[in-house]
Amino acid sequence: MENVNRQAVASLRTGNAPRTGWRESVLATVVALAVAVPAQATDRNVNNTGLCNDVTGTPAYCTIQAAVNAASPGDTINVAAGTYPELVKITQTLILQGAQHGIDARSRSGPETVVGMADGAFQILADNVTIDGFTAQGVTTDCSIIISALCAGIHTNNAFSGHRILNNIVQNNIFGIYLNSNGVNPSLVQFNLIQNNNVASGSSSGNGIYSDQGLSNVVIDRNKLTNNTNAAMLFVGASQSRLTISNNSADNSIALINTSNSTISGNAIIKPPASGVFIGGNDTNIALTCNTFISSATRGVRINNDAFGSLAANSNITLHNNDFFRNTIAGLEVDTGAHVGTVNATNNWWGCPAGANTPACDAAIGNATVIPFLSRPSDCAPIFGFEAPMLSQWGLLGLATLLLGVAARSMRKIAA
Repeated sequence: MENVNRQAVASLRTGNAPRTGWRESVLATVVALAVAVPAQATDRNVNNTGLCNDVTGTPAYCTIQAAVNAASPGDTINVAAGTYPELVKITQTLILQGAQHGIDARSRSGPETVVGMADGAFQILADNVTIDGFTAQGVTTDCSIIISALCAGIHTNNAFSGHRILNNIVQNNIFGIYLNSNGVNPSLVQFNLIQNNNVASGSSSGNGIYSDQGLSNVVIDRNKLTNNTNAAMLFVGASQSRLTISNNSADNSIALINTSNSTISGNAIIKPPASGVFIGGNDTNIALTCNTFISSATRGVRINNDAFGSLAANSNITLHNNDFFRNTIAGLEVDTGAHVGTVNATNNWWGCPAGANTPACDAAIGNATVIPFLSRPSDCAPIFGFEAPMLSQWGLLGLATLLLGVAARSMRKIAA
């Protein structure tokens, strides 16, 4: 399977009480109002580099977990730069902010708030938790052997939803983010750098984002996933739905099974060792739009239904306005019996003006409609993604073809 392996105030009623009780009635209403108003959220500070106290929190807590335990729902935990060898378990709605909160992790520099130990870094066990601006690393204990270990830098559970995983560096773990959600509240994974999650001894090693408990109502947007050796993203739960995978850059596969009503758009997948997107079986209503697939060692997109066992054929998989360029076997391959009916793959650019299956263009193999096609790169697909094209790999003709296509696209925009 090309090396891709297998979460008060109730209504005020008018009564007939004697007028002598009006003061008591007003007082009761005021008390009820006071009870109904939630306590104001509190900021709690963590800094283990100076004076700190995990009991009083004055002037700061020494550990993140102590601050989390002392907090009330809605509080914000501000964690200073430094190293915190902890597994932080979050059991209520909180905002956790590292030193780099609000700063895109894909390109930043400066002091980091580094969290993690062998058993884990962050475990989310509540709805609507935010983790923003941390480095989560060093999770190396195999969770298939030690049940209390997490395997992932950031670990979520499908009993909860509303996760906000923002601006984090997630690296050097068995796998990066264990992403599961029941979908009640929308979740967001954005502006993260997810890299080098390949600790070989662990279960599901080598995945940037991994899900097997079920996932729904999540946006995975503008992340960079690099050097995760099994897959950039792997979704293999019994059911995934309403996924939006958008504007990410990756150098390995996005693979999914049992997924419905989802979009994969605006992503740049450059030089993956396997297919850029792997549709693995029992997937339905998946739209691939405005993606760039360059220099896969196999295929830009593969539609299959037997790599994860014998699964139902996929249905209503569509590909439009994507760019395919110099993918080794094909831009698109639809395996025999892997899709119900014909795949609609019209209006894509296949790497040259003449369309799929012509000299210098990528192939389209299997039961797919590829005409009409684009004669130049798509207006909406990333041009190069996160990596410049390599002359040594594509050759002078290939590079010239790509640059001419990009120039034509630019001229068309200027003319418009």
